[in-house]
Amino acid sequence: MFPKGFLSCISKANGFDKASFKQAHEFSPESALRINPFKPIEKFNNEQKIPWASHAFYLASRPDFVFDPFWHAGAYYVQEPSSMFLEHALNFLNELPENVFALDLCGAPGGKSTILSSFIGENGILVSNEVVKQRAAILSENIIKWNPQNTLVTNADPSRFSQLPNFFDLILADVPCSGSGLFRKDPQAMNEWSQEQVAHCALRQRRIVADCMDALNPGGYFIYSTCSYSEEENETNVDWMIAEFGLETVKVPVQPDWGIVVSVGEKYGAEGYRFYPGKARGEGFFLCVLRKPNGEIRHRDRPEKKSLFQPVKKNSDFYSKVSLGDWQEATVFRDEILILPRAFKNAIASLSERLFVLHAGCKAGKLIHDEFIPDHALAMIPSLCSSYKSVHVSHEQAIRFLRKMDMKIDFNVSGWNLVSYKNFNLGWIKGVGNRINNYYPRNFRILKAED
Repeated sequence: MFPKGFLSCISKANGFDKASFKQAHEFSPESALRINPFKPIEKFNNEQKIPWASHAFYLASRPDFVFDPFWHAGAYYVQEPSSMFLEHALNFLNELPENVFALDLCGAPGGKSTILSSFIGENGILVSNEVVKQRAAILSENIIKWNPQNTLVTNADPSRFSQLPNFFDLILADVPCSGSGLFRKDPQAMNEWSQEQVAHCALRQRRIVADCMDALNPGGYFIYSTCSYSEEENETNVDWMIAEFGLETVKVPVQPDWGIVVSVGEKYGAEGYRFYPGKARGEGFFLCVLRKPNGEIRHRDRPEKKSLFQPVKKNSDFYSKVSLGDWQEATVFRDEILILPRAFKNAIASLSERLFVLHAGCKAGKLIHDEFIPDHALAMIPSLCSSYKSVHVSHEQAIRFLRKMDMKIDFNVSGWNLVSYKNFNLGWIKGVGNRINNYYPRNFRILKAED
């Protein structure tokens, strides 16, 4: 059932119990999700709550989320429950500044980034990065659906962040690993596992950590996580980080009935948190919180370059259509109107100079001959587009819209309208004469056939 040498390789890992581990792998993995606090929904309130995450539930059975319009509206995110432990750890970070600058170094597909986005709120900035271009596109889609207002999605190698010394107050490195923690979810991972791969991943993880460490502010927090059981990728690497960068360990309290193993490192006593199927209700996961010693903090904002941002034309109809909050500012960047946190414009300019930015804040839309053409991201933030009319659709109509098919609506629609399913926005349509144009993003559309 398991790869040759696997059980003996992890047999000495803290908290490992061979019998319960093998038995757990005879059962299917848990299904779980987190409700978007920006778009609360009561659909899953009767499901069992996950104790280490708010608005999070285990599911008694796994529905076909592809055909649930609420999923496409960003009302919830389907996520493995062990990885939601990040939220619990964030609640024990002390002395963070009011305006947090956070980095999710290996962000795709986006689950942990949505946790960070909700945690820092409108007073912070999250850079969610992914080095693989195709995965970065998926990350961008999930961020847009969740809450793009405080987030930049970038496509950059971790080494690029060395150009931003002391920029971030918080860095999450959920590093690529040998994947043994996902054997129940992805049996193919068993065929790819080997002790040689573990050694290769451990060295790669050290390179990734070293590449980004200069970007962490003195006094800032570094969260390291993997979906591997191997000590080489977890406790051994944490010991290396402490020795190499002088990091300090941060303890996160856990409840005994959660089944989480507190793993104490042999050299420096660093506490890591291990999840084993059969003990905790989730897949294999490891997380450790560290802190960079206090020291001199450099100023991270740079003078804004005029060429990066341009004002939105006052004579356009943008300002009559979009409702900005006091903390927000609209600006033109690469011919797109972006809605950004007002206080962080210079910082975003600095990031844009050094990184390839796929998505910044809320991409509101474009001006074409002074007409405002709204973007899908604007529809995902109801407070910004409340002046637009909504077309309320049935489930059947919603699925047609999400497939980017012709809309069958039995009343006249003129101009830009939001498509709404049970008061959750799905995107835009535009009525032109007797025709209704469907503006759902082509790369987001449903392709799967219904059973």
